[in-house]
Amino acid sequence: MEQQEEQKQEINIVKRALLVEDYDYCQRIMTLFLQKLGYHAELAADGATAIKYVESKSYDLIIQDIGLRDISGKEVVQFIRQSKLNIDTPLIAWSAYVNKMDEKKYLDWGADSVLIKACGVKDLKKSIHRCLLTPRYERKLHYQLRNFKKNGRDSSKEQKN
Repeated sequence: MEQQEEQKQEINIVKRALLVEDYDYCQRIMTLFLQKLGYHAELAADGATAIKYVESKSYDLIIQDIGLRDISGKEVVQFIRQSKLNIDTPLIAWSAYVNKMDEKKYLDWGADSVLIKACGVKDLKKSIHRCLLTPRYERKLHYQLRNFKKNGRDSSKEQKN
């Protein structure tokens, strides 16, 4: 009887999210939102810490503030898209100011979705869902190919010099 009850119990798998955000209030709000959606949020308050974490751990989701003080959001996003452990991790660019041109720019950098900071948990959930429409293997292949092409262009420039 006890075995049947144990088998019926749900297995709670903790999803790991990296939140890259330097503003305390936004850290607290987004951490709460992530917890409501079943994520354990690890915080990186600056770009250098985010890069260190991305090099050493694999995440199920990354939420990246674009306006960091130490390293540009673009550099951090591009680093993530070249990392071995998180090249295929769904990545949401999070910014206080987003227009259509910004959104396109962030997606070109390597974000899977863009979210404005004045958002609610429902907005975050929709954004995560959009990210999950692309399977991880497909995202990984896309960025590996993109990195290969970029590195090929860089080495051909070096050969010309």
